[in-house]
Amino acid sequence: MLSDQVVHSNIRETNNFIFGITSVALETEVDAKVIAFFGDSLTNQGYFSDSVIDNLNKRGLVATSFNAGISGNRLTCAGSGISRWKDSFGVAGINRFQVDVVDQKPDLIVSLIGLNDLFHPGTGSPLSELPTKEELIKHYKVLINLANKADIPFVPLTLPPFNYSYNQGKPSWTEEKEAIRTAFNQWLMTQENTIDINDMVRDPSDKTRLASAFDSGDHLHFSQTGGEILGKAVAEKILYLSLL
Repeated sequence: MLSDQVVHSNIRETNNFIFGITSVALETEVDAKVIAFFGDSLTNQGYFSDSVIDNLNKRGLVATSFNAGISGNRLTCAGSGISRWKDSFGVAGINRFQVDVVDQKPDLIVSLIGLNDLFHPGTGSPLSELPTKEELIKHYKVLINLANKADIPFVPLTLPPFNYSYNQGKPSWTEEKEAIRTAFNQWLMTQENTIDINDMVRDPSDKTRLASAFDSGDHLHFSQTGGEILGKAVAEKILYLSLL
């Protein structure tokens, strides 16, 4: 067990960043399957990813994970714009995937990235950075190919809705962005092992917004309860697909 002294001595705050413990390693009697979660703040917040691991272990599969989600991260672009947090958004997902995920040699990769590519342009970053459906697909194919090359099963998650969310005090959703999200999700559904979380979390009466049970209140991020529900569904799908 870590003492308070050790924990406190490894944490310092400077320039809006907190440096501290990033992982804890435990020795087990049984080899655990390692799942990598890759994405943005929806992954980084840990609600659905933690629930996936909890539910896999409840079903008798010894599993652990590492979280490679970065708040504000985009698939196609590095952090930019007017947000005071832009320097923490990291390099483009396409440029960090190999080092942050593939090189760590997980047994499975679960990916939820691309929503910030739609959310930021026109509000927190220049509208010129809004990718087309074709650009999103081109970049996402790189992730798939890198995972396949390393012989690591890759599980894409469709992009959830985000209407009524705000960024830098401005509405972040537009009909153009919704059309891109819908078309990109349709393409994702043609890819192997894709799990359609969009269909799980959207409002039944309005496909452009999160259902209240999954909405944290900002119409973008999952609530803790919603994340737990989503994680259970993703875990069941992983087991159904026999990916571990």
